[in-house]
Amino acid sequence: MLTVWIAVAIGVLIEGALIVTIVRFRRRRGEPVGAPVGRHGSTPIEILWTAIPALVLVFLGILVVPLIFETAAAAPPNAVKVRVIGHQWWWEFRYMQGNKVLFTTANELHLPNGRAADFSITSADVIHSFWIPTMFGKRDAIPNHSNDIWFTPKNPDPNATVSYPGQCAEFCGPAHSLMYLNAVVEPEAAYDAWVRHQESKAAPVVASALVRRGEQVVTQGSCAGCHTIDGTAAAGQVGPNLTHIGSRANLSGPQLAANTPANLARWIHNSSDFKPGSHMPPQNLSKSDLAAAVAYLESLK
Repeated sequence: MLTVWIAVAIGVLIEGALIVTIVRFRRRRGEPVGAPVGRHGSTPIEILWTAIPALVLVFLGILVVPLIFETAAAAPPNAVKVRVIGHQWWWEFRYMQGNKVLFTTANELHLPNGRAADFSITSADVIHSFWIPTMFGKRDAIPNHSNDIWFTPKNPDPNATVSYPGQCAEFCGPAHSLMYLNAVVEPEAAYDAWVRHQESKAAPVVASALVRRGEQVVTQGSCAGCHTIDGTAAAGQVGPNLTHIGSRANLSGPQLAANTPANLARWIHNSSDFKPGSHMPPQNLSKSDLAAAVAYLESLK
């Protein structure tokens, strides 16, 4: 915030000087029209307007550079480790233990309050930029390269669960501005319960005839070619992991669409209605198969 206020002060001074100059030295009525008198070659002025910005940048560097080195240093040993992968146009989060993937989610990130979170960031296609403005600065997600950052999320109320919006900050295609994510910071006990749940296999909450029919549609049809649902025949690696999709509050971030049966049906029918240029092709399912697929996916809590 100190750097913000410094920038505000500089902006006010520059704009103020501009306004004074426009008002004071404007051409008055009756004055001849002509080229203004030049004031080139003033050595003191040249030195002054070179030295002042240089000193300001040095001062800002003193403030900011130590923080850059701090966030680039090794994270605490008990940090939550997450592999972040940017896709056109969604976020994949792989929760890691060493080199082992514990479980995978999409667009919804959970973190324990007061415990460090260590991110390793890359991209599956083009350059993206991972950004949760309330928490940390942007980090580019670059194909075949890993950028790292760690920080400690802290809610004002340590017993509260708070959601923080984030999104891609690097133009990456037609749906760049809709590449959202949702970061949920919650108490340690709630986070641990969420982790245990995410590590479990997919299991419908209600195994009705409609849900069982939907399981066949999803796990034995084209969906299985792109999506993984742990514990089923669906093992695709192209699209988001759907193992616990029913427990997610939103489809692709809180700004886009709530995770409701109606929105999920629209998404399956044609995801480009939500994200222009989506790589997921329209699923030409019959009304009965679409209803069954939605019922099954929503039951995966």
